[in-house]
Amino acid sequence: MLCLTFNHYFSFLALHFVRGQALWRRTVCRQIFYNSVTILTFSLSLSLFTALHADADVKLPTVISDNMVLQQGMEVPIWGTAESGEQVTVTLGEQKLNSIADSEGRWIIKLEPLDAGGPYEITVAGKNTIILHNVLVGEVWVCSGQSNMQWPVSMAANAEQEIAESDYPTVRLFTVKRTVSDQPQKDTEGSWVACSPETVKSFSAVGYFFGQYLAVYEVNC
Repeated sequence: MLCLTFNHYFSFLALHFVRGQALWRRTVCRQIFYNSVTILTFSLSLSLFTALHADADVKLPTVISDNMVLQQGMEVPIWGTAESGEQVTVTLGEQKLNSIADSEGRWIIKLEPLDAGGPYEITVAGKNTIILHNVLVGEVWVCSGQSNMQWPVSMAANAEQEIAESDYPTVRLFTVKRTVSDQPQKDTEGSWVACSPETVKSFSAVGYFFGQYLAVYEVNC
């Protein structure tokens, strides 16, 4: 269990990169603001957020959704809620894993380590079925800071040229709705967005150029 205290800007940066190829991606998951004494608690082996409120249907947190990035080379948690006692099956390629929702409706499975690649589909099935599309596997980075980390590409040097040349569909941005809380949150609002000249303007410039450097020089993360 890792407890982090932030009172400024916080973000995730994920990079998808396959050695010897130009296939790569980055994800910036950003804009979580807290009061100066707010504690954001992570269970890195289980999830980035605690489970959602239990319900009869299988549900997933917002961060587990279409276009997401999964960490390569380690077990990957997939979690959510369902009716207490309900069996939930998660399928990715040849992996098919089951979990039973506990008394509070929470369930979790861990996918076996994955190699960088994609896109993939993930099926989560219980009484209902959810299919996640266009999922990639690569590297996940964590970025935090103040206004410098929040500074968008649209306000960076040579922004017009950088935006025009930013057609990288394997770069993914997950933006968390800015909020204030003195308690850990169960879920957030946001979605994974593929990088393009139409979307990159609001990306964290630091995150964008960091991932761009890794991709251009084919750094083995």
